[in-house]
Amino acid sequence: MQSSRRIPVTTSKIFQKALGKGEGVTEVTESDNEEAEIKSILECLENNDLLSVEHQLHILRNLETKINVVNHLNSDLAQRLVDITSINLIKNSELKEEFEEAAIAILVAVGKHCPGDVVATLQERFQPKVLPHRSILCAMEKLCQLSVMAPYIGAMWDCVLPALPLVQSEEYMLIFSDVLRELSRCASRYLAQSPQGAEELDITRETAAAKAYVTFLVLFNKWFPTAKGKVMEATLDVIGQLFFIMSIQTLKNHLQCLITELLHQYGTRIQHFYVTECLCHLLDAVLCHGKWSKRLYHSLDNILSTLFTQVCAKTEISDTLSNWNQSSALRAFQVLGPIYQEDIMAFLRKPMEGAEEVECTAALTVLREVTQEPPHMDKVKDTMVQSVALLIQENNYQVKSPLLQLIRNFACCGYLILPGGSVLVDFLIRQCELPVCTVNPEGDWDEEAVQVYSINTLNLVPWKMLLQFVCPLEYVNTLIPICKTLTSLFIKSGKGGLSPYLAEFHRRPHNEGTLEEEKWKDKLLQLLERSVEAIMDDAWSCELANEILVKSKSYSQRCQDKFFPYKFYGAVLRASRNRDVVREYLSIILRTSQQEEAEREGIASAISLVATRHLKDILVVLQEFINILNPDESSPSEDAQQSKWSMASSTLHLCYDQVAKETKDNILPWVDHILSQMLYHYCRYTASATNLALKLSFLKSMAAFTRTVGDITQKAKEAHEFSQKAVIVAFMVKLIEEESVNLLSNPVRQQAMIVVTNLRKLKPPLKSEKKAVLLRACYKSVFSLPPIEIMLAEACDNIQCQHRESLYKETIDALRGMLEGLVFECPVEAQKILEYLEPWLISRKDHERERAMWCSARILRCVAKLPNFDTSIEFSRLGRLVRLLALRCHDPVDNICFLAARAVYNLYCIQLVKKQLEKGHGVEKVDTLQNLGTYSPSVFYNNTSQIAKAFAEYFTPLQLTNLVLTALDGLTDPREKISRAAGELLSAILEERGADLEKVGDDDTLTGIYKRLSLIHEPITRQEMLRAVCFLAGNNTKKVVPILLDHHLPWDSNTTELWRFLGTRRETTLNVLQLLITILEEKPVQKVNSSISDDETSLQPVAVTCALCEMLSVPGCRDAVQELYPSLLLAVLSHVQRVIEQNPLENMVVYRKECGQGHRPKAFDPSSCALEAVKTLLSGAGYFEVLDYVEEHRGWDLLSSPSDYYCGIMEITSAMVKHLKPLHLHRIFNKLIPLLNSENEHDKIMSRAFYAQLLWHRSVAQSLELDVLAPLKKWIQEPNPIMRLLGLRGISNLALHPGKATHLRNHLPVLREFLKEKEERIAEQAVKALRNIIYYMEGEEVKVAFCHIVRPLWQLITDEREKVRISAIIAFGKMLKCVNKYKPGPVIHNEIYYALVPLMLVMQGNNHEILKACGDTLAECAQVMGWNQPRNLFRQMTLSDHLQVLQEMCTFLVRKCRRMVGDFLLKSIAYLKNPQPLLREAAARFIEFTLKNLNLIQVDRDDVMLLLNALDDLKYDPVASVCVTALDTITNIETACLPEAEPLSGLRRFFCSLPVQRKMKIFKDREIPLKFKSSSKQLRGKTVPEDTSTADQEEGEKSMKQKLWKLTRNLKRKRL
Repeated sequence: MQSSRRIPVTTSKIFQKALGKGEGVTEVTESDNEEAEIKSILECLENNDLLSVEHQLHILRNLETKINVVNHLNSDLAQRLVDITSINLIKNSELKEEFEEAAIAILVAVGKHCPGDVVATLQERFQPKVLPHRSILCAMEKLCQLSVMAPYIGAMWDCVLPALPLVQSEEYMLIFSDVLRELSRCASRYLAQSPQGAEELDITRETAAAKAYVTFLVLFNKWFPTAKGKVMEATLDVIGQLFFIMSIQTLKNHLQCLITELLHQYGTRIQHFYVTECLCHLLDAVLCHGKWSKRLYHSLDNILSTLFTQVCAKTEISDTLSNWNQSSALRAFQVLGPIYQEDIMAFLRKPMEGAEEVECTAALTVLREVTQEPPHMDKVKDTMVQSVALLIQENNYQVKSPLLQLIRNFACCGYLILPGGSVLVDFLIRQCELPVCTVNPEGDWDEEAVQVYSINTLNLVPWKMLLQFVCPLEYVNTLIPICKTLTSLFIKSGKGGLSPYLAEFHRRPHNEGTLEEEKWKDKLLQLLERSVEAIMDDAWSCELANEILVKSKSYSQRCQDKFFPYKFYGAVLRASRNRDVVREYLSIILRTSQQEEAEREGIASAISLVATRHLKDILVVLQEFINILNPDESSPSEDAQQSKWSMASSTLHLCYDQVAKETKDNILPWVDHILSQMLYHYCRYTASATNLALKLSFLKSMAAFTRTVGDITQKAKEAHEFSQKAVIVAFMVKLIEEESVNLLSNPVRQQAMIVVTNLRKLKPPLKSEKKAVLLRACYKSVFSLPPIEIMLAEACDNIQCQHRESLYKETIDALRGMLEGLVFECPVEAQKILEYLEPWLISRKDHERERAMWCSARILRCVAKLPNFDTSIEFSRLGRLVRLLALRCHDPVDNICFLAARAVYNLYCIQLVKKQLEKGHGVEKVDTLQNLGTYSPSVFYNNTSQIAKAFAEYFTPLQLTNLVLTALDGLTDPREKISRAAGELLSAILEERGADLEKVGDDDTLTGIYKRLSLIHEPITRQEMLRAVCFLAGNNTKKVVPILLDHHLPWDSNTTELWRFLGTRRETTLNVLQLLITILEEKPVQKVNSSISDDETSLQPVAVTCALCEMLSVPGCRDAVQELYPSLLLAVLSHVQRVIEQNPLENMVVYRKECGQGHRPKAFDPSSCALEAVKTLLSGAGYFEVLDYVEEHRGWDLLSSPSDYYCGIMEITSAMVKHLKPLHLHRIFNKLIPLLNSENEHDKIMSRAFYAQLLWHRSVAQSLELDVLAPLKKWIQEPNPIMRLLGLRGISNLALHPGKATHLRNHLPVLREFLKEKEERIAEQAVKALRNIIYYMEGEEVKVAFCHIVRPLWQLITDEREKVRISAIIAFGKMLKCVNKYKPGPVIHNEIYYALVPLMLVMQGNNHEILKACGDTLAECAQVMGWNQPRNLFRQMTLSDHLQVLQEMCTFLVRKCRRMVGDFLLKSIAYLKNPQPLLREAAARFIEFTLKNLNLIQVDRDDVMLLLNALDDLKYDPVASVCVTALDTITNIETACLPEAEPLSGLRRFFCSLPVQRKMKIFKDREIPLKFKSSSKQLRGKTVPEDTSTADQEEGEKSMKQKLWKLTRNLKRKRL
């Protein structure tokens, strides 16, 4: 791994320097230092395999900075830079785009110093008929923008042109377009004017025109027909640039088709700007040569119409391309103007004369554009001016701005003096009038802008024209005297002195028409007050005040007429400086009539005016007025007295309110006193009164005063605290509590809450205790009211119904205002305000929940909209609040759901604003983020999962835990909708933040869900609970999984369902499986002093297998299973081995698997459960072919046997090799490597079995990272027989692959020794290994290797171990098949002769498998020997005819290989003593079949006697079939040896009487075994003794005849 590699010290310093992190270095010259740093960075990049990808990228960026700083770069260093950069330019890595960007920047930086080197390197990257890498093209585009690249434009163009026809993809089309656009722009610019200091260009105008033409042909003929969208736009952009480089003759030839194609493009879906721009370039390129203008004439109408349509198109300011399109169309008109003046004017007159506003405006805009340069439209200037004048006279225009701009252009060009110009000037003068409030057309200027623009334009009008509008031309000489007179009058008016009392008011006399009434009254009051101040006479002032008071009674009944004299009264008193006079006349006015509201308001207004200068006096007078109100009575009793008291109280309260308004900050020190007096006054005189009007009057007055004081406090410069605030609030609470909760008949509670709302602006804020009392009282008073429908239904008539509805709305609004006021007062306590709402939010009454939710939404909206948001606002119980609101989003009442969604959205906005402010964003930025949020109330409506996602990031771990634990309570809610919402909330929040949950284990989240799972049967809620556990397990795997595993085995349906659900989510499945793998991989350790028993310890892996059986049975877990397949497979198989060795009780049920409806669950013990886990793993990974293969090859039986476990592993591996992709096999192979030498014997056997069998696959066996043979050579030397077998198996598999067999030929001697192995499986595997090595070897060495091992191999053909025998037979045939490819010689033939007898003996059994193997091998022998007839016999041989085939083969051998018959017989004689009955019987039969084809009469008697002696030993064989076969063979031999006239009884005598010499010898003396020779002599001595008499001979003959007769009779009986 990269992180573990150690970097040399010197290299590390280079890295630090390259990264800009080195320590201080002694400074040298700046250029030398920079160049040295660049070299060090290059050294670092050349060793980039020691760096991470991020470091390499950082170094590249640092390198670019260094190159830009250096003043000079030598050529060698530049070349090194270009080489290393070009490698990074096409580098494939995880930061591919960043590498390309950095590399391109370096190339550009180097290009500034050594452009030739960079261009040369880029040229090398262009290969014939191959598209260059996209980054090469991007680099070329950037380089084209450098002026130093001017001499190489032609070279770069030559690189691009050959690759252009190869472009097919849209991506490359766009990249090539960028390059071509830059090339054409640079070529056009540099050909016009070469950059200063640059070398001579490598391209001339003629060559540039040729290259441009070729490029144009490719683009126009190849790209145009198929290009769409962005590609077509880019193509048009390039072609437009090419027009300026192409020769004019080329443009002439393609002009018509280009115009037609471009006009056609307007009908496609591409942006019109690119078409218009290209058309404009074409017109500009063509019309710069005037002689070609006639060619455009035929298409001029279409061009003008199309361009005019683009000008008429409606555009938005934000639509940049549409605005550019319009500008390009106007520029095209400007290009056409000088050549086609008359045609353009004729075309534009039609829309100007029409009634369409858009077309008229567009025509004026076009005219403005084409007249910007005077000579362009001189031919039609008279027509233009007259047309515009006609337009003005007929008032056919709607938008003034283009008309005014056109007139300004006319003025600049001097066209206003033409006929009709006076109309245009008159229009300008009319626009210079003062702005009038009118509605302007959309997109036009406002009236003030029109006026300013018109005045500025008038400065361009000749003064002689303007003169006639000021003074007629016939009176022109009077202009100067008139101007002088006006100037003199103005100066005189300015020199007038200031009036002592009217000041500016006199300068501009006003009348009722020129001044509003209120302003007029204010001016009069100023006049009166200043007059009183000027006179300074108290007597006169008192007389005036009395007169005003008297006259006020005689005014009309209009309220405003009565109100104004009181202001006069107050103005007179305010001007007075005598405090006694002020107090006296204030007391007088307070004692006047107060019957009408206008009178009370007038008194209050007078007192408020006086208060601005005499505040203390006012307060004293008002205090005295309070004291004289019924001083002797505790409370008013009579109605008249109450009415009088009520009016006086109203006057008093109005006075306080108006005084506060007028005095502003000066009243603040007296506010506490005023509040206490108002409250004292009310409490004193209403202690026993029940008059609702008095209460409402007091509340309204208090509300008005507190509102005024609150407004003043907010603007005050100094802070004030009001001790009476808490007292007033407590009194308001008392009034609210006194109101009935069963009826809403008056606005008392409404007004009381308004007073509290107004008090929120006063300091100090309410204490938490008092605020809690207030909120609880208000909530109860409002929320407990009956539903509005019931209150309306109880109304007597419509009027009362409307009154109650209005009163209800106002009460709710008052509550809302109070809550918002409390939030504004102390935003940080918003959470407390919401907490007091919680009991009402969960109320069982719909109307109470709805009102509470409405308030919650308003409170949160208020917090979210705070103008100066306070980041200290905390919702410490955010989780509980979100859970409460989220469940209300699923309330049965739809309006509550809507309000809850609004509340949730507002809460989300609060968190979002706070987050952004904490990041340092300004208020403006926060507002933007709030408006552009991804969520809205509609998203949260009935959507709990979205709520969880929105708030997940804002929860602290504690809040998150509280949310989860409270959501658990909602799962068992009897309302289905609420329980479902709780489940959705729980699953969604655990999905987002499950990892941060503090309480997961026992007695917390998981246990809570599990306990409730059995209580819930609603499908969706249950599904969400399972999803919640899934997310919880995915984020807290180490806590959740052990708890689930500890459940008692076998698990109930809830636990199994939980485990199944853990396999439905990939991330969770991966985490859980990794932990389960870890548990399975843990080796059991004997714990000292542990209270946990071994049984309990071993049950956890068993539980893991149960969990795997459930998890892996889910179809959705396939991806996760395949990802962890190697580790999972090895862990489960290792567990299988441990379980089968423990030999658990079969009746121990640990797992039950459902088998479908109507069937009992299938029970599993630990062993079968482990095997079931392996099967489920294979099916879960989708490897069904592997599953079938293992089933077919009895792999599960092998796997469940302790002795055959490794064979089961190899069967599974074989199945995977056959059916899995190489990538999967390599993953398993790499996972095995660390386990091959494990200290654990189980792991060692399992891993080596896998290893050996995985070598069956070619890609594994040919792995370059590992010497796969080395471990195998060690294994075959180990004492453990299983290890030796696995080593041989691996070698056998390794030999199957090309080149491996030849490499293994040196190991043949070692492997040959294993043929002598006593262990059947080892010997069998050794045979297979040798077979594969020989079979897959190449070259003449095959024959040598074959001869080296064939003798011990064919000896195994008759081995008593059946599997070894079959393997040896098959191996012999396979080897012969390979040897036959290389023309085998006599040596090979001799080896075949040696093997024929054993093969023909073994084939005589009734084993079909052996018979098939022998048949195939004998067929190969015949093939090698060139025997066609036997070959066909053996290939078609079956159990029914194999003896006949043997007989025919014996006949063939006697006929074909007569000289070898003796050898064949000798070999068969040797098998007569074999301990295997089958071989003894087969040998006797082979002798019989062979001798049938010989004339025994002509055979040497010693040879015949030798055969008879050998067969004699079998006559008494314990196996009956062997005995019978031997007797048959002996009988047939004796019969065949006698002449036809000689009776059987004379056989022995006949043999004895024959001469010693014989005609034919079958056996050669050197070939006859010694034991057979001696027995022959003994037989002769006994039969024919030298001193025997004739009588004895006769007696012997007689005895022999009797024996032969008995023998023959017994044989016949047995045959019958």
